[in-house]
Amino acid sequence: MAVLVKEKRGGPPLSVIVRAVSTRDFMTAAVSQVPWKILKDIAESILKTGDSSRVYYDITPKPPATVEFE
Repeated sequence: MAVLVKEKRGGPPLSVIVRAVSTRDFMTAAVSQVPWKILKDIAESILKTGDSSRVYYDITPKPPATVEFE
């Protein structure tokens, strides 16, 4: 899952939040362990588009977070 978030300051207008979870029922979710190399490759690919200035990796489990980004 990736989420685009508008930034209020200058520069490219979007930050991207990547979240990888495993779930069976969407009531609970465990954070998937993605190898650092893959995360780095994802971030570099996103930043190459020029539409984003930052890439974040969200490791919040559910609960307390929801599966969807809020």
